[in-house]
Parts: sequence; C-alpha cells; structure tokens
Amino acid sequence: MGSIIAIAVFTAGVTSVLTVTQMEGMVQGESDLGTVRVGAVRNSSTASYLDSTHIRHQDFATVQQGLDTLRAGKIDALVHDKPLLGWLVGQNYGASLQVL
Repeated sequence: MGSIIAIAVFTAGVTSVLTVTQMEGMVQGESDLGTVRVGAVRNSSTASYLDSTHIRHQDFATVQQGLDTLRAGKIDALVHDKPLLGWLVGQNYGASLQVL
C-alpha cells in the first residue's frame, strides 16, 4: 500500500512539472536563448548582440517574417525591440504569442 502511494505522489510530481513547463513555454528569459531555436531580424542590433554572445540564430528579412515563423513553431523565440514586438503581437498574434 505504501509503495502505491509513493508511486502516485511521484507521478503527480512529474506530471505537474511537465504541465508547468508546457504552460510557461520553453523560454522564460535571456538565459534560455542558448538552448532553444532563436530568430532575429537580419543586420539588426539584436542579431549583432546574439552574434557577440555566441547565441545561434536564424535571420529573417522582417519582424513579420520572424513572427510568422515563431507562430508556425519553427523557432522558439524571436529576439527584437520589445516595444515593436509588443505592438505587433498585440495587433496580430495576441492569442498565440507572448512577449517576455
């Protein structure tokens, strides 16, 4: 009986960790960028920053192109100017994307 309770508690713990991770997403901040697929706008200061910190990234011609790729799940994060991203996401992607 004790082993069944222990297994149930362990399973519940693992399930809650997986659920929280899935709900929060893979990227919580800058420190996560080294372990996920990152996008940036080509020739931007953000792309230069990612290069200088050795964070691999895929370049896009426009922010819109990067956001579309993010929404399609082909990258995990798009790094760019926060006010612009906030406005674009609010206008066109509010239900599917979140600005950190």
